[in-house]
Amino acid sequence: KYEKFRIGDIFDKLTSKKCPKDKNVSKHKSKEFCIPLVYAKCGDNGIMYYAKKGNYTTYSNVISIIYNGAVATGLVYAQEEPTGILAESYFIRVKKEICDKVPFYANLYLKTVLQKSIFEKYTRDYLATWDGRVENDYVLLPVNSNGKIDFKYMDEYMRRFKKECTIKLKKIIEE
Repeated sequence: KYEKFRIGDIFDKLTSKKCPKDKNVSKHKSKEFCIPLVYAKCGDNGIMYYAKKGNYTTYSNVISIIYNGAVATGLVYAQEEPTGILAESYFIRVKKEICDKVPFYANLYLKTVLQKSIFEKYTRDYLATWDGRVENDYVLLPVNSNGKIDFKYMDEYMRRFKKECTIKLKKIIEE
């Protein structure tokens, strides 16, 4: 069973101090430049740069939303490892009172649902900002028999999906 939820009722926008684009940033990951930074990028999980550890905010197991970009506005990514923001994006997380610890694979499911809801709606002329926009959009989510969002189902569904894709890819490679 699925129910409709207002995005702002289930997610909090996280406060983030952005990483300055200066000598602390590189386009290539290395031992020194090891922190991925989300920017207005289509693909590569929204990561365009890497930074040195520094005086900016990082989060892990969160969802990033690109709010501005010629082709990236409204793209959504699940960030598993500690990640920062360079610009044109923000992080959200399921509210603690709804689920204290969302499994990463459930965030992958949520990323897909969120992007389906917002990607075609927002443009460079109508940005996917949180306040008054994305927070007021809706998503359909699975619920359990108690009427609560079913994070366990989302986690298991994405794990099965990954396993099935891996099996299919191995078969293709072996041919």
